[in-house]
Amino acid sequence: MSVGDVYRKWCTPSHSSPSERKAAVDTMVKRWKAIWDRDDPFDAEFHETAASDLLEIMGLTHELPAQMVRDPEFTKRWAEDCAEHCFTIWGVPENSTEEHGLAMRLWLRNELLDHLKKEPASEPVLDMLENAEYRLVD
Repeated sequence: MSVGDVYRKWCTPSHSSPSERKAAVDTMVKRWKAIWDRDDPFDAEFHETAASDLLEIMGLTHELPAQMVRDPEFTKRWAEDCAEHCFTIWGVPENSTEEHGLAMRLWLRNELLDHLKKEPASEPVLDMLENAEYRLVD
């Protein structure tokens, strides 16, 4: 299950039931965690975007994936990784597509601060978002 598969289930007019949408998220997060837990990561591109991918999934669902609720250590490690990577801006946007992507990233943070389901498991994520610092790397 890829991020694209999850987006298709959540964001396109289809016949995906709520349980199918939830299962898609749970499958993606379970796979993400399995790769995360490996000592020798084999998919550098996945690791580079995985923290942001999970943040975007939370933006769709407005709640923590079940795996993160059940595993507070995983949530804590993810929040630390996301704080380091999710808010890095790699250069000044050079076109309208890049500008839109940056605007969406700024919007996502605020969206989650306002709408992420408030529960004890989401506290590390909300704390990370409240203290997020955008960094421009040029």
